[in-house]
Amino acid sequence: MKKRVVPMLFSGLKNLTELRHDLVAGFFVFLIALPLCMGIAMASGFPPVSGLLTAIIGGMIVPWLAGSNAQLTIKGPAAGLIAIAISCVNELGQGDLLKGYVCTLAVIVAAGIVQLLLALLRFGRFSDSVPLSVVHGMLAAIGIIIISKQTHVLLAAKVNEPDILKSLAAIPESLLNIHPIAGGIGLLS
Repeated sequence: MKKRVVPMLFSGLKNLTELRHDLVAGFFVFLIALPLCMGIAMASGFPPVSGLLTAIIGGMIVPWLAGSNAQLTIKGPAAGLIAIAISCVNELGQGDLLKGYVCTLAVIVAAGIVQLLLALLRFGRFSDSVPLSVVHGMLAAIGIIIISKQTHVLLAAKVNEPDILKSLAAIPESLLNIHPIAGGIGLLS
């Protein structure tokens, strides 16, 4: 059987007979990812509706526009970016969450334009020059940030420390002052 040539932009959509299956699968992924998308949006200092839009775009539109195999395309919420997004909202808004949200959106648009330019200039071939230890270090740092912030939430402790090291240092205190019911449910979960 002869393979159909598909334009690069729509290479994720193989043929029209798969369209119905892709729509159903995309819709179910959207329903499953919806609470996660809204939760990550709220944790990042964004309004919940932005999580809804992310779920719609990521689950139903991106697979069709993917330049690679649609199953391999990263198209969902990334909890690791919460720390970066909330820091951006707080820093750019200087206390005003709405202003911070709008400024963060502007930064995201600017970053997207830079990514498009780098893609057009074929800069992706240089990604192998970044040592793997740098990537691992970045991912470890994101993990430490998440642990330092979410451990207090898990234990139902009231710690509002923006500094990561101080938040890590406050974990033993949160363990000693754990709320019995809420912390128990968190630990059981």
